[in-house]
Amino acid sequence: MTFGLAAVTTCGLAVLAWRGVRTGSAVDRALDKGLGPGWRHAIDPRLAARLRRGIPLGRILFALFFVR
Repeated sequence: MTFGLAAVTTCGLAVLAWRGVRTGSAVDRALDKGLGPGWRHAIDPRLAARLRRGIPLGRILFALFFVR
């Protein structure tokens, strides 16, 4: 029973992670609508480069193992 609950929880977390990854375009559209289409050029270039890099999936998935 415990294994089944763990499996269902893992599947649920995978679905949530997949939905979170797919929200990038919606966030970009919202920022363009709220801040204007040229907002990326108006911010610090170092910050813009960090925004373009994408989601650090490895760090997110394995951060649990590096907590002190």
